[in-house]
This record gives sequence, C-alpha cells and structure tokens, in this order.
Amino acid sequence: MEGGKMSLVFNAGAFAMRNQLTAGMQLRSSLRSFAKENNLLSKKDEEFLDALDDFEQQQIEREARRRHAEKNVSSIRQRSNVFSSLCAPRATTSQQAAQKAKQYEAQALSLAQQARVSAGIGDDAAAQELERRSLEATQYANQMYAQEMQLARQEAQERKDKLDREAQDYIEEKKAKQAAEAALRAMKQRRLQEAEQKRCAALNHLETARKAKRKRQQADIEAWGRRVTEGQFWIRQMQLAQRGEHPAQRLAQASLDAYREANSSVTAIAPSFTPGAERAAGGAAGSDAGRGVSTGSITTNMPEASSYLPEVIAA
Repeated sequence: MEGGKMSLVFNAGAFAMRNQLTAGMQLRSSLRSFAKENNLLSKKDEEFLDALDDFEQQQIEREARRRHAEKNVSSIRQRSNVFSSLCAPRATTSQQAAQKAKQYEAQALSLAQQARVSAGIGDDAAAQELERRSLEATQYANQMYAQEMQLARQEAQERKDKLDREAQDYIEEKKAKQAAEAALRAMKQRRLQEAEQKRCAALNHLETARKAKRKRQQADIEAWGRRVTEGQFWIRQMQLAQRGEHPAQRLAQASLDAYREANSSVTAIAPSFTPGAERAAGGAAGSDAGRGVSTGSITTNMPEASSYLPEVIAA
C-alpha cells in the first residue's frame, strides 16, 4: 500500500512537471502564436520549437527522477536504520520472540513493497538492496519463530520443574508436620506416664508416712503406759504397805491396781488412730486428763501388768 502511494505521488508530480511551462517554453509558445498569426511559421521552425520544448521537458523529468531517487534513497536509509535496530534475533521470553517475529514480518513486507516501487521507477540498485533486506528480515522472522518455540518449551519445562518442587516441598512439609504431631503426642504420653508415676510414688510415700506415724504413736502409748503403770504400782504398793497388808498380797494387789489404772488412763487419753477422730479424741483426752477423769469404755491393746514389771513380780 505504501509503495502504491509513493508511485502515485511520483506519477502525479511527473504529470505536473510535464504540463508545467518554463520561461523558455512560454517564450517559444508566444513566438509560435505570433508566427502562426502572421503566417511566418514554417514546418521546420515548428519542429525545431517542438524539439526544444521536448528537450527542456526531458530535462525537467530527469531532474524530477533524480530528486525522487534521492528522496527514495533517504527513505531507504531511514528504513535501514529502523531495520538495523531490529537486526538482533535474540529474545529472553517466548512472548518477546513472537513480538519480534511479527515486527520482522511487517518489515519484510514493507521492504518488498518498496523494492517493487523502486523497480517500477527504474532504480534497480535500490530495488536489489531492498529485496536483500526483505529476505534478511524474513530469515530473522523465521529465526525468531524458532526461538519462540524453543523458549516456550524451556518455559514449560521450568513451570513443570517449579510445580514439581512445590509439590515436593508440600510433601516434605506435610511429613514434617506429621512427625511434629507424633512427637507432641509421644511427649504428652510420656508426661502423663511420668505424672502417674509421681502420683503413685506420692501415694506410696503418704501411706508409708501414715504407717510410720501409727507405729510411733503406738510406741509412744506403750511407753507412756509403762511409765503410768510403774508409777501407779509404786503408789499402790506404798498405800498397801501403810495399811499393813502382807507383802506378797500387797505386791499382787498393787500390780493389779496399777494395771487397771494405767489401762483406764491410756484408753481415756490415747488417740483412736482414725481420720477425723484423732483431733477430737486428743482434745477430749487432754481435758479429761487435766481433771483426772478416766473413761473405761474405750479399749486398747494394753499388755498385761506382768509384762511391765517382771522384776518386781519375780521378787
């Protein structure tokens, strides 16, 4: 389309120049008219004047062709500069390669049209140069299309590799989360087991402490009973001696009375060793002991009186 437009402009300019009258042509036209009016124009003179007009017209047309050729060469140089900016068949992405290929195709078509225009006006050198550049642009377009396919394959492979890496990362992350959850469950289970073991150990320790406390209390009661029995024995023996009773009878009676009084005192004052009743029993026993009251309703495992005073009974 561009070549047809340029050809139309050139033909219109040539037609205007062909019909343009120069100063010499105007002068010859005036002489021809004057000679015809006065019958002075011969055929030879008319041919001579026409030859001069044709010669001058040819000069005008040659000048127009020269100017048009210079303008065409300038346009070719501009196109060449534009083309040289595209003469780098390299791209980094498939989209960029496709765009460059389309640019090369458009440039090749434009150069081919210009070559036809130049050939039409007889400028064979410019036409050959334009044809060469058009073929070169076509080759570059083909190279860019091939590079586009190669880059598209590389990009597809890169996308596939990226998806594979993301999938592998997701799998590894999922495995790590599962391992962390399993470790957390195991840690909780170990903590529960340790807590249960500590609870059992605490219960065992508490039971052992309670047993030891009972043993100490029983031992204290027995020791206290022995001291009470001994004290009561000597008190009763002195009381019986003051009455003048027989020594053997006095010894037996004193031992029996001492045991009875000691047993009554122990059962009244000693705790019952039952939860909750220990404090009440202790308080009641303390108040009774302070008043010197003995309660015979509570029974304990007091030994016989003979076990407290074996030496005295034997004597």
